[in-house]
Amino acid sequence: MTNFLVIIKTTWGPNLCLFEKKECLKKIGQLKYDLYERVFTYEAEDYHSRIVPLRGYILPNKIEKLSYIIVQVNLFFFFQRII
Repeated sequence: MTNFLVIIKTTWGPNLCLFEKKECLKKIGQLKYDLYERVFTYEAEDYHSRIVPLRGYILPNKIEKLSYIIVQVNLFFFFQRII
């Protein structure tokens, strides 16, 4: 296991679920680098991170199911507010 910060972005639609995994270029424990080089947000500059493949099928399946549940809960509360 690496000590790199990893962020997974999910774009969900009824017929499509896209994943993008970004990994920081510097390890979190490398204290010789500034904090801004070791951690990042998804909107961070591209020179602090790289896009890497999201391997396997278990994690993407779980993220897709979780995304669907989040959408269903949001729709439920949205329609509750209208009625």
